[in-house]
Amino acid sequence: MLASYGEAFNDLGYCIFYSAAPESGVLSPRRLAKLYTTLTGIQASPQEILEAGERTWQLKKAFNVREGLTREHDRLPKRMVTPILSGPAKGLKVENPEGLIDEAYDAFGWDKRTGYIRRSTLLRLKLDDVAKQLESMGRIAE
Repeated sequence: MLASYGEAFNDLGYCIFYSAAPESGVLSPRRLAKLYTTLTGIQASPQEILEAGERTWQLKKAFNVREGLTREHDRLPKRMVTPILSGPAKGLKVENPEGLIDEAYDAFGWDKRTGYIRRSTLLRLKLDDVAKQLESMGRIAE
């Protein structure tokens, strides 16, 4: 998932917005893993690098959930849901923003109704302590 790659990229001290896209191969997950291994001496596979990026993404979401943010706070920017005013794409806009949010929630392992992270997502990423904290607050999805 591109989000996991982006977070892994940022975790290693780069900036995804400033650097090349993963499709370019400049810093593919394989190269990021090699870089991490070289810098730390700890062997890491491309999959482990992407999983670390996904953990970062989920921790950011968990922070927001802990602080009270829910599905109603996840919105596309206004510029994406209003028609483009000029140029070749004039009049185009995102037609089904709620559908896009649903797709993202499915991809990230979040509950579509509440916006809470599914317990299985946190446990898969070995974020058991985060799952326990959110559960104690009644802010985890089954």
